[in-house]
Amino acid sequence: MQIKKLLTYLLIILYRLLLDVGYLLYVHPNFIYQGFVLELNWYKYFLSFLIIILIMFLFIKESSKFSISIMNMLFLIIIIPFSSLYGLENQATTSFFLVIGGFTITLLSTRQKKVSIKSLKGSKYALWIAIGGASLLTYGAIAVFNGFPSLTALNFANVYEVRESVNYGPLFFPYFVNWQSTVFNPFLIGYGLLKSNKKLILVGIVLQFLLFLYTGHKSYFFGPIVVIGVAILVKKKNLLLGILIGLNSVIAFALIIYKVFGEHLLATLFIRRAIFISVKNFYYYFDFFSRNEKVYFSHSILKYFIDYPYQIPTSNLIGAVYYNSPNAWVNVGYLADAYMNAGVLGVIIISILLGVVLSFFDSLTTKVNIELIIITAFMPFFKLLSGALLTSLLTGGIIISFLVLQIFPEEKKRV
Repeated sequence: MQIKKLLTYLLIILYRLLLDVGYLLYVHPNFIYQGFVLELNWYKYFLSFLIIILIMFLFIKESSKFSISIMNMLFLIIIIPFSSLYGLENQATTSFFLVIGGFTITLLSTRQKKVSIKSLKGSKYALWIAIGGASLLTYGAIAVFNGFPSLTALNFANVYEVRESVNYGPLFFPYFVNWQSTVFNPFLIGYGLLKSNKKLILVGIVLQFLLFLYTGHKSYFFGPIVVIGVAILVKKKNLLLGILIGLNSVIAFALIIYKVFGEHLLATLFIRRAIFISVKNFYYYFDFFSRNEKVYFSHSILKYFIDYPYQIPTSNLIGAVYYNSPNAWVNVGYLADAYMNAGVLGVIIISILLGVVLSFFDSLTTKVNIELIIITAFMPFFKLLSGALLTSLLTGGIIISFLVLQIFPEEKKRV
C-alpha cells in the first residue's frame, strides 16, 4: 500500500475519533439542552466505524476526477459526522442506512460511462462581460438598497444583527448575491491563482469581503480562504489529504484551546456549528417525517399542483418541534430534504440525480483544467450540506458554475 494512501486512511480514522472526542468533551456537556444527548450504543458505535472503514477502502481515494473530489468532501463533512452521532446518541438505524445507502448510490452512479456534452463555443470576452455585468448588477443593487457597507460585521458577535437588517432587494436580486459569492468571486480568485494574476485575485477577495460586510454571512468571509486552500491542494494533487490534515488540525486545536483556556469560540464554531448541528438536523428531519406526512415538493416545484400539508415552512416546523423555537430556521442537507419530500424513493431519486449532475461536471475535463472546475464548483456543491439538491442546482449556483465552465474557452493545457 502506498504511503500516501495509508496516511489518508489513518487520517480518516483519526478524524472520526477526534469527532467522537469533540462530542464527548465539548458538544454533549455544553449543549445537551439542544438535544446533544449521550446514549452510547456500543453495537451501533462499532457498526458505524465498520461502515466508514468499508466505504473508505472501497471508494475513497485521491483523484483528479471532479465527482470523486466532491464525494470525498461529502464523505468527510456529512457521512463521518453522521456515523458518529449514530453510535453516540443511539440514533435510528433506518435513518443511518438511508443516508449511507443514498451516498453509495451516488458513488455508483458516478462510476458509469462519462456523459458526453456538446461544448459551447465561448470567448474570454463573452465570459468576462457576463461576469462583469452580473457583478455590476449585484453590487449596484445591494448598494442602492443598503447604502455604503458598515464595519459592524467585523465583530462576529454582530453578524446576526447585520443579517436581519440587510435588504437584498426584490425578485431575483438575492439569487445574484448568492451566485456572486459562490461562483463568480471564487472563479475570479481561482483563475487568478492559476494564472498568477495578483490583480484578479485581489478583485475577487475584495468583492467577497464587501458581500460579507453587507450580509454578515461568515461563509462569505471564510470563502476566499477556502478557495485559495482548495486551489493550492488541487494543484499539488493533495486535496483529500490536505482537507483531512486541516480538519484534524482545527478540531484538535479547538479542543486544546477549550480544555486549557476554557475558550469556546473555535470549538463551538468548527465542531458544533460547522459539523454536528448540520448532521443532527438530518436525524431530526428523518425522525419527524418518518412519523408525519411527507411534503412531496409542495413547497417548491409542485406548489401549484399539491397542497402543502403544514401551516409553517418545514424549517420553522422542525425548529418548533425539536428546538422549541418556531422562529428558528433549521436548514438540512440534500438527503434529509429528499426524504422529507418523497421518503425512501426521494432519497433514491435525488441520489441518482446527484450522480448524473456530477457526471456532467466530469465531462468538462475535456476542455477545462480540473483545477478550475473544482475551484469554481466547490462552494456550490458544499451547499448540499445544508440545502436541497434542487435548490443548490437553481439558486445555489451549481447550474451557474456549470454554465461558466461551459462557456469558458478551451484551455486544457495545465497552467
